[in-house]
Amino acid sequence: LTSVGHFLVPSGNLYRPVGFGEAEAEADSYGTAVTSLKADIRPSAFLRFDQAVSYEEYESYTPYERQQILMQACVVEDAENISIGKKLRIEDESVPYTVDNLSDGLKVKGNTIEVAEGSGTLDLLFSSQKDAELYLYFDNIEFENGLESTYNVEAAGMLGEKVLGNVRNSFSGMNYRSHSDGGKRNWLMNLGKVKKSCDRIRITFNNAGIYTIDHIKVYARPVAGIHKNIRELDHVYGGVEFGTNTMSVKITSDHPEYLFASVPYSEGWTVADRGEKLDLLRADEGFMAVRLDEGNHELRFAYHTPGLKTGLLISLLSAACFFLTAFYHLVVKNSFTHAKLPPR
Repeated sequence: LTSVGHFLVPSGNLYRPVGFGEAEAEADSYGTAVTSLKADIRPSAFLRFDQAVSYEEYESYTPYERQQILMQACVVEDAENISIGKKLRIEDESVPYTVDNLSDGLKVKGNTIEVAEGSGTLDLLFSSQKDAELYLYFDNIEFENGLESTYNVEAAGMLGEKVLGNVRNSFSGMNYRSHSDGGKRNWLMNLGKVKKSCDRIRITFNNAGIYTIDHIKVYARPVAGIHKNIRELDHVYGGVEFGTNTMSVKITSDHPEYLFASVPYSEGWTVADRGEKLDLLRADEGFMAVRLDEGNHELRFAYHTPGLKTGLLISLLSAACFFLTAFYHLVVKNSFTHAKLPPR
């Protein structure tokens, strides 16, 4: 969706998100050896959607469901129902599990996990999963130990007691003690692709304290379903041109639709269809889109730095005031100072 053509991982790291596979190059990034993974499909700056979802509806779904929506519809304010008969495919795909293998010093009571000292681990056991992308979701997690403002949680996929090196992830959260706390309490971790088999996830809580969590969910998204959504994305490759602070695209719409642009939304962007200005929409939370009616379109996106003209005018006026003041002090006032006094 965001036109990412290359995904970088530390060299030797087996993590592979679905959609990226072939290792195409090795490089050095600020002293760290990295491997570049090539996208399975050629990215594009524009995609077409014949379905739209409002932000109000979008925010009523879980993060796991939202990522499915983003692959099928354009999320915009005041979304108009332009669907042509298709319905959104939103799957739950949660995996039942049991909790086992609690480490010494870790206790679970209801929705509270207490780690006495150091770190603590527990295992989530479930039926064997394969050919799927594994996710771990923490719903409304809070951390408190009376001292620290941050905490870290790691998760690793396993088969029996064997840790799967390519199925793992981590996150670092904050609580109210941190001045940087933005209120984020829900975390969806993509652990990576399971090819053969995975029957448990080991969670490591790396800070001693009390963790309060409404729900912990495990999801197994079939790789076939992800590839189906990827194949159905309607990329626009032809008729696209890029200039200095401009993008142009020519397309024909057989029915009303939304054109999504994988460029960060900013008030400095405008869009016109053959000179006629159109409403530019904030899409998918941080990108751009425009609603199109049936017919031929020649769109031109242009970016102008917000406040540039006003700032330039203020700068010119300030410079004019400075030179007038300097002229007065150096010429006019000085001439009066040195003027000859009249004879007595």
